[in-house]
Amino acid sequence: MSVTYSVYARTQTLKEMKIQIEYEVTEGMIENVIVSALEGGSNYWYFIDVADFEDDLPPKGNLALTERISEAVFKNPAFKMPVYDVEDEDDVLGYLSQKNLRRGLELCAKDYPEVFQRFTQDEIDAGDADIIFQLTVMGELTFG
Repeated sequence: MSVTYSVYARTQTLKEMKIQIEYEVTEGMIENVIVSALEGGSNYWYFIDVADFEDDLPPKGNLALTERISEAVFKNPAFKMPVYDVEDEDDVLGYLSQKNLRRGLELCAKDYPEVFQRFTQDEIDAGDADIIFQLTVMGELTFG
């Protein structure tokens, strides 16, 4: 998976210059975000119902649920996991999908460059994972 984001630079002669950068994202980086978010960073605001997407997950084997979710997101562009509000389990806040993850990472690079830098260095913590997960699911930071 690759992520493209734009950087804007201002100079005295140019009002704006657009630079697009493509960054290669590995399966391990995606797993780090999803596992960190679902197992700690975001569990104060989200709820998932495994029955909604279990048929689209890879076989259990010896993988934890969060690892199976991250593998599905990385390898299956059609995978789409509904994410609900923990306080209102009928309220779908958005979806975890490969397309939304790409959007979330692009928003992170643009609006939270320090978090994106730690992501590219595979050094995120649970708080960073929460930011990326919220941007992925909802397109903005809503909680925390």
